Amino acid sequence: MAFTTAQLAQIRSYLGYPSVWLFLDPRLEGTMQVVGNDPDASGITVTILGNLAEIDAALMGTAVPSAGVHALSGVDVELFEGKQKQELCDHGRMWCSRLSSLFGVPLAGDVYGRGGSGGFGWAKGQRSTLAGLG
Repeated sequence: MAFTTAQLAQIRSYLGYPSVWLFLDPRLEGTMQVVGNDPDASGITVTILGNLAEIDAALMGTAVPSAGVHALSGVDVELFEGKQKQELCDHGRMWCSRLSSLFGVPLAGDVYGRGGSGGFGWAKGQRSTLAGLG
């Protein structure tokens, strides 16, 4: 099964690749086409994307205290302590690392970090310093 455009965007995002300037590194784009046409590999990818989406959903609750919310009525909100949030981020990094291995490209950024884009090292074939995470 070929990946949907939404899944392609998620793969790029979790691996830290920008959605613009895709022509600068065709490795990931070509690999997504190959993996998408392999039923077993695409099934693994969809499972990983689902796990990452669950982590993202769990982390969204951690933004409530810093968003200036004083009261919520009729809504169940579970807030995570700092350690639990870090464990979720570490777990997300592990899944991103597996995605990186499956697609054979280095992690170009840390979506569970605070650093933002890692620059254009990914486009020059340089291995990201984040590739050892996980």
